[in-house]
Amino acid sequence: MPDILKGLAVTLFIIAAWRVFFYRGAPKTSVVVPLHPIPRPRCWAHGFALVDCGDSLLLTDSRGNQCPWRGSGRRDACPCGMEIAKAEPNAEDCNLAHKARAKFNLSEITVWPHELPEGLPADKWAEYVMSDRCPRPIV
Repeated sequence: MPDILKGLAVTLFIIAAWRVFFYRGAPKTSVVVPLHPIPRPRCWAHGFALVDCGDSLLLTDSRGNQCPWRGSGRRDACPCGMEIAKAEPNAEDCNLAHKARAKFNLSEITVWPHELPEGLPADKWAEYVMSDRCPRPIV
């Protein structure tokens, strides 16, 4: 019996540690400065997958042209509609990005880009990606 209790205690500790790490929230930074910037188009959601964690939403970097707002469901991996139409992805011109901003509070969505592995709120990420500080892909 003590072995079962030890195993249960270890399992509960791992689950608690995982929850603290996973749900700890994104750091509240004022200016986003990645150590190794990756060229990004002018769309804060381009190349991200939407993960619904029940009480929170995450955008995880897929390093592709995925749009988290397209498709019949949140589990679909659909390419950017602007790229399909041979246009440069730009959140200012995308009706899906506008609808997402209206539907969700971006400060409550955590974004996990490859260049910032600690994560950050989506509104701070959008501010960085749409600014001139973010490098652009060479077309």
